[in-house]
Order: sequence, then structure tokens, then C-alpha cells
Amino acid sequence: DGGAGVAVTVTFVCAGAADIDLRRVSVVADRVRHAARLVDMPCNELHTDAYVEHVREVCADIGAEEPTVIAGTELRDRGFGGLWGVGKAAEHLPALVHLKYVPEGGGDGSAPVVFLGKGIVYDTGG
Repeated sequence: DGGAGVAVTVTFVCAGAADIDLRRVSVVADRVRHAARLVDMPCNELHTDAYVEHVREVCADIGAEEPTVIAGTELRDRGFGGLWGVGKAAEHLPALVHLKYVPEGGGDGSAPVVFLGKGIVYDTGG
């Protein structure tokens, strides 16, 4: 099929469900599928530079702050020797992306929610 995607339409019929609840379900389903697409992408398509650009687009889309990116030799200079050492020979230099998002009504003194993760883009050529 030339790599073309297949469109799938799902209809929810919920007695008494608020529109906001259905929008939330839709957003969550979209983001889960989005994450699955990222996981399935080969590293020649989702290399470090492409990932950083992708994160910037998602942040703009959801109204989050511009991410802080520490990349290339700046990683080494700022003490991220492990990241620098593993990725310094790659065609696309390593990067660390720091995201910050304060939702509407956030920052009111309540405890923050933090998601922490790591991603490695690496092709051994084997």
C-alpha cells in the first residue's frame, strides 16, 4: 500500500456523558497512538534532531513552554558525560530535552506531577 495509513473511525455512544469527557477520551486515544507511532519509527527517521523538532511542535500544539535543549558538546561541558560519551560519534549529536508544562489552574501551590523518562536513538548498524 506504499506505507499509507488506514483511517479508523470509532463512535462512542454514552448516555449522560459530558462532551468534555468524550474530548478527554479522544485526546488520550490520540496521544497513545502518537506514542506508538514514535516507538515504531526507525532511528534514521526519528534521530535526535528530528526528535527535538518534534518535541518543539508538540509543546507549541499544547501550549507548553518551549523546551530547554542541551545538545552536542554542551552536554559534555555541563557534566552530562554519559550522554555525550555514548552519542558523540553519531551523525546526529546527542541531546537532552527538558519539558515544563503548567496547566491552566496549575502552580497554585499543589504538589507537582513529574514524568521522567529517557530515550535513546541508537543504531549499531547490525
